[in-house]
Amino acid sequence: MHRDWSRVTTDAVAGIRAVSATHLDDEVLTALVGELSIASAVFRQLWARHDVHLRTGGTSLLDHPEVGPLDLRHEKLTVAGTDGQTLVAYHAEPNSPSADALQLLGTLAAHAHR
Repeated sequence: MHRDWSRVTTDAVAGIRAVSATHLDDEVLTALVGELSIASAVFRQLWARHDVHLRTGGTSLLDHPEVGPLDLRHEKLTVAGTDGQTLVAYHAEPNSPSADALQLLGTLAAHAHR
């Protein structure tokens, strides 16, 4: 659903590398990096770059199958006392096409839930 897949993957790999720097002995993380390295040439190339950064906010450009394009801001908030859990909040600019699409998506979800 990401319209900017290249940026998203680059940021994700740099984020994994940032987390791995503080969890050097984490067997699960080491196994994940190994599995991704075997399965994905793109991951291997990005991992070899050694980019390290954690994004705490930004813009996500999505293409939702039911409501179309969404340009959403997101903020990542660390949840205290949870060993690294993060809450990600997405929001659209008020009175924008993305805000209208989110409202429609909420309506569709409510109807599907009934």
